[in-house]
Amino acid sequence: HIKGKITSSFGEFIGEFYLSSISALIIVCTIMDSTILLKIVTIILVLMMTYYIFKPLKVNFVLDFLKFRSEKIKKLLFYLDMLVRKKEYYVSLLLTISTILLHGLGLYLILSAIGISHVSIIKLAIIFYSGQFLSMIFMAPAGLGVRDLSIITLLVFEGVKMGDAVSVSLFYRAIIFVAEIAFGIFSLFLLKFNWFKLLIKRSTI
Repeated sequence: HIKGKITSSFGEFIGEFYLSSISALIIVCTIMDSTILLKIVTIILVLMMTYYIFKPLKVNFVLDFLKFRSEKIKKLLFYLDMLVRKKEYYVSLLLTISTILLHGLGLYLILSAIGISHVSIIKLAIIFYSGQFLSMIFMAPAGLGVRDLSIITLLVFEGVKMGDAVSVSLFYRAIIFVAEIAFGIFSLFLLKFNWFKLLIKRSTI
């Protein structure tokens, strides 16, 4: 049971990092008005990342090619390879990837409420997760400040007025905060309820 939770958490982290990295690459290509060569390099990087998500041990070939030898990294890759063989990893990975559209939809509905609908759901999802990438790089707790500033900047880049971009970012931050608190309370209640059922079951044996 504990191993399943660890595997699920790892799958969630990998999914977050995968989505945010790809989103950041797409944003960079868009802003830089990329050449065909840069687009090809981006596609290759995305394919490599996708492959290594399912085959982490293959990273060793890249490390050997770069003549980068570290027993700690090799040991980590070995344990990661053990985790990716669990079904919980793929379930968690799939659920995390599906949330990209939910974040895009959430931002789209908020923008639509103030009369802005020229930015697509897919593009908004990419904007959100590129901010998530910066949050992971700077290790900002819950992306506080970093993700918000990134969303505001990219919304302005897409033609949204600064005031509207700030309002949308802060309002969406508030929605996420309230949702996480509510889900946390519900999870805590569920956990206590399960412990209560377990105690009753043991007392009746």
